[in-house]
This record gives sequence, structure tokens and C-alpha cells, in this order.
Amino acid sequence: MDIKSGINLTKKELDVMEILWASNKPLTLSDIKQKHTVNPNTAAACLRTLLNKKAIKVADIVYSNTVLCRSYTPVLDRDKYWASCYSKSSGNGSAAQLVAKFVDATDDLDEIIRLEKLVQKKKSELKQREK
Repeated sequence: MDIKSGINLTKKELDVMEILWASNKPLTLSDIKQKHTVNPNTAAACLRTLLNKKAIKVADIVYSNTVLCRSYTPVLDRDKYWASCYSKSSGNGSAAQLVAKFVDATDDLDEIIRLEKLVQKKKSELKQREK
């Protein structure tokens, strides 16, 4: 995927992408709904939008119970996406904008705690340098 095209993801699209990125196999809409409490219509709309943005692709047509449905896999690489967010913000902003975007996009308390620890560690290092 050419990340320079500048894919912008909404919070809900990013929620769906995080589920897809975390999976080691393609997922159906029902798989995504099981992993995240999201309105089925919202999830379906996000998948359509992500397909249009070429952030995901249809991996296969599979059975979910007795119904044929599409399974999806990410095309957009997670690290490249976040790196592009940083490069976009660093051109006319700061790393703080990237962190703010990440914090706004996640509901994962463990990730926020890890981020907090990283910030505290960096603050300690900088204070030590000043001495």
C-alpha cells in the first residue's frame, strides 16, 4: 500500500483496523462484532469505507454458520500507518499530536498505561541529563 496517499482513519475505522491487525487470520463481519461491541451497521459501514480507502481487502468468501460471507484482511500496515501519522504531524506539529491521536483512538487501558510509563521514563532521563 502506498502510504503516501495519506489514508485518514476515523476512530471507528481505526477500531476495526486494530481488530484486523491483531488477528492472525482474515475476519468476517460477525468475527469483528464478537471482538468489539459495535453496532452491526456501523461495523459494516466501516468495512465498506475501509475497502474504498484500500486499507483492507476481501481475503475470501467463507461460511459463517450457514451463510456465505466475506472475510477481510488488512492491506494497510499498522506500523506504516502510525509512522505516516507521525510524519504528517511532525511537518506542521509535534510528536504530541501523534500521541494525542493515539490516545483519542484507543480504549485500551493497558496501552494508555504503557504510554504513561514511557512518558515518565523519558521525563526521568531528561531530568538526569539536566543535572
